[in-house]
This record gives sequence, structure tokens and C-alpha cells, in this order.
Amino acid sequence: TFKTSSVNELVQIANIKNATKIDWGDGAVNLELEHIYQDPGEHECKIYDATAIAFGSPIVTSKIIKAKISKKVSIDHHTFEGCSKLKEVTLPNNMASIGSSVFSWCSSLTSIEIPDSVTSIGDSAFYECSGLTSIVIPDSVTTIGEYAFLGCDKLTSVVIPDSVTTIGNSAFYDCSGLTSVVIGNSVTTIGARAFSGCPLTEIVIPNSVTYIGEHAFEGCDFKTLTIPDNVTFIGNEAFAYCSNLEMHSLCLPKIKVITLVSSDYRLFSSNTMLKGVWIGKDIVGIGK
Repeated sequence: TFKTSSVNELVQIANIKNATKIDWGDGAVNLELEHIYQDPGEHECKIYDATAIAFGSPIVTSKIIKAKISKKVSIDHHTFEGCSKLKEVTLPNNMASIGSSVFSWCSSLTSIEIPDSVTSIGDSAFYECSGLTSIVIPDSVTTIGEYAFLGCDKLTSVVIPDSVTTIGNSAFYDCSGLTSVVIGNSVTTIGARAFSGCPLTEIVIPNSVTYIGEHAFEGCDFKTLTIPDNVTFIGNEAFAYCSNLEMHSLCLPKIKVITLVSSDYRLFSSNTMLKGVWIGKDIVGIGK
């Protein structure tokens, strides 16, 4: 066991060998860790009052199985990236944001409680967390970053609260077990490939949505679809290869732009039932 005393300045620690537990002092302000663990064991990490955390080496993160952060405003980018053995994380109630790639590639993490003080989930925050079976996004979150949950194969359902306004590009891309998603009523932007490759059996796009990015729902399994009147932009192949889609008509009264890269790329590619499309007078572009 290694325990620091209370300190009020930068802590730089290197080459501590054979420690199985590290207990950081209550006064630590910034932690920069490199090459702490050299033995093949598994370890616990408890961090109390630090305001910035940065693990500088994969040798550190690959050995942590449990992390508890007691008082923290935010976690810096990539902090626990690659912690393939990390099974349990406790986050503080005053955390403001989850930075980019903080928990990416944490394949043993099955669940995590995001405090209701968090307002943003950063890009790739839970990228390829292939063991994650559930996630509760609190109604304090306004933005879900790009690739935030990409490749979380075991997620089966997600509720995006009304507080969220933006779902980033590829946010849930290739979540191959995701069959159910509820999109909150404040979302205005659904990014490119946001749900591409997800076997969603149904989808309700709220009236707040104005922008649907390219490939946003490509390859989904839903049978019915209603595009709200307020949508003004639909990207290339946004609903392509939704082979179960039973859509006979489509009305887009406020649409301004529908993007198509070429004649081989179509908004509803493989939907043979679509017989009619009604487009309003505000259209300014169809095509590349």
C-alpha cells in the first residue's frame, strides 16, 4: 500500500513498484502518474481532493480494477483509457463533465452511475466499452459527444433525457445489441452515424429535431418511421438499408436540404415500399 500525505501542489510520482493499493492524500491538487505499477497484479485507486488527474502511462491504467474519486470537478481526457480490468468506478456528486476518452476501451466495465451534476459526456468517453450493459444518462446532460458510446455491444436500451440537445456523430455507432432508444424532446441535432448499425426495432424522432446527419439510422430494424415537420436537413443515406421499413409515403414540409453523394447513394436505399414523397416549398437543394 502506498499513501501520500496531504499536499497542496503538483504531485509527480514515478517507478513505484509492487504497490497493490494507492491512497492519495486529501490535499492533492494535480496528479501526474507514470510507470507506477510494474508488477502483474491488480490494483485499486482512490483519489480524494484532486482537481486534475492525468495517468501518463498505459502501464498504470492496465492494472487498475477499481477507482473511487471522492471530490472532483472534472476528469481529464484519457484518464482511464485502456483500463481493460477496470470493473468499478465511483464518481463524485459535484462532477461537471466527463472528458473525452476518459473510459474508452474499459472492456470490463459493466455499469457506471453518472452524477446528475454532469452536463456533458465527451467525445469517445465510453468508446468500445464492450462490457457495458447499462447506462443512465442524467437529465443534467445537454451534450453527448462524438463516438461517446461507439461499440458498446452489450447495451440494449438507452434513454436520452429531455435535457440533451445534441447527439454527436457516431455517438452510438455499431452498438450491435441496442434495440431500444428514447430520444428526448429537446434534441435538435442527431449527428452522422449516430445510431448506424444499431438493431433498433422502433424509433420516435421528436418534433424538436431539425437536423439528421448522414447514415444516422443506417441499417436499423424499425418498421415504421415518422420524420417531424421541423426537420430541415437530412444527410446522405440517413435511413439506408433499413430493410424492415414499411413506408409508403413521406411528407417533408419544411425540408431545405437533402444530400445525395451520387445516384448510387439514396436516402432510403433498399426501401422498395416507398411510393410517394411530398416536399415543401422551402427546399433549396437536393443532391451533392
